[in-house]
Amino acid sequence: MIIEKECTNCKEVQNVSFFHRKLSSPDGYSPWCVSCRKITAEQQLVKTGKQCSLCGKFKLRDKSFTLDARTPDGLRNSCKSCDVEMKNRASSYKEDPVDYGRIIEHFGLSESMHLKDSELVSRWNDETDLSLPRESDKDKPLLNVVTGAPV
Repeated sequence: MIIEKECTNCKEVQNVSFFHRKLSSPDGYSPWCVSCRKITAEQQLVKTGKQCSLCGKFKLRDKSFTLDARTPDGLRNSCKSCDVEMKNRASSYKEDPVDYGRIIEHFGLSESMHLKDSELVSRWNDETDLSLPRESDKDKPLLNVVTGAPV
């Protein structure tokens, strides 16, 4: 029974515990060590896989990305797990609406000015570094988006 083996890729002699079992091999172990196999698998994934535009990870094209006829390669630019996370984040905003009254108060506007909600949010984002006020945060101070500190 062998205790050490030389990797045919990196040429390092290592304990056999660093090699996958391969019953079809004469010595019962893979010719490459686990580290070399992992590096090769990652390189192959970079070549044949696709990088998610949100998380930046390379993933399998056919299993990790949803079909999308509008893109050049026929797949969405974000992976399925990021899509689920974005969908969950979006649904949480529906449950916690924007506090438009607080925006109007912050700018010193009158209720009779009849600005659209989208115009109020756009002005808020353009003119402040504060997080968008939510109904659930009525009693909390506004937070600076950059520093996260209360204002």
